[in-house]
Amino acid sequence: MVAAQARDRSLTNNEVKLRSDLKRFPSLLAEYNRLQPNVLVNRETLQQLLKARQELGLEIARGGFDWQSIEQPQLGKKTGPSWAKNLLLGAVSGLMLGSVAAFLRDAADDAVHTS
Repeated sequence: MVAAQARDRSLTNNEVKLRSDLKRFPSLLAEYNRLQPNVLVNRETLQQLLKARQELGLEIARGGFDWQSIEQPQLGKKTGPSWAKNLLLGAVSGLMLGSVAAFLRDAADDAVHTS
């Protein structure tokens, strides 16, 4: 008798779980249908890329690329930090920040100074 009641409770719990799963299916189906076109486009793109990679690999294996230099190499420009430029920039920005600080200090001071 106890075993039958336990089995009945187990079956009831399973029924409740299955009903809740069935209620989720419409939203899952809607999401699946929304994502399916993206999956198809991505698969097609992947196939095209794999085909292009294979063709490029075959072309390289055959030695089909004739690499040529179009123009002579030229000396590049220095791209590192410039001491003179940094010093000038520091002086100008220091003067500007000092002027702003002096103006703010003067604006905050309400005292009247006499000589």
